[in-house]
Amino acid sequence: MFDVLIRDGTIYEGEGNDPVEGDLGIVGDRISAIGHLASASARQTLEAGGAAVAPGFIDFHSHADLAILNAPTLPAKVLQGVTTEVAGNCGFSPAPPTRWPGRSSSEGPEGARRECPGAARADRTCAL
Repeated sequence: MFDVLIRDGTIYEGEGNDPVEGDLGIVGDRISAIGHLASASARQTLEAGGAAVAPGFIDFHSHADLAILNAPTLPAKVLQGVTTEVAGNCGFSPAPPTRWPGRSSSEGPEGARRECPGAARADRTCAL
C-alpha cells in the first residue's frame, strides 16, 4: 500500500529521459513505483488527469531573497513546482543578520569583525 498514489500523469522523472504516461506511488518521502498501478491502493490518491508530475525544481538564481520575509511559504514558487530556493548568489541576502543577539551590530559569529565588501565608508563594518 502506498501513502500517496498519483494516477494518470505525465511523469518527468528528473533524469532527462522522455516523460511517460502512468501512475506514481510514494511511501514515506520516497517514490517507490512508477508505471501503470491500476490495482494499487493508497491512503491518499490524487488524479493528475494527464498533468505533469515532476520532482521539485531548484531555483538557483531567483532574486527572491526578501520575498520569503513577506510570504514565508512562497506560494507563487510552490505553485510553479519550486521546492528549493538558493539565495544570496548575487552578493545580496538578508542573512546572516547584521545584528547578533548579545553582540554589537558589527560583530558576527564568535565576535569576528570584517569590513563590508564595497563599503562606501572605511569605518563601516558588517557581520560575517
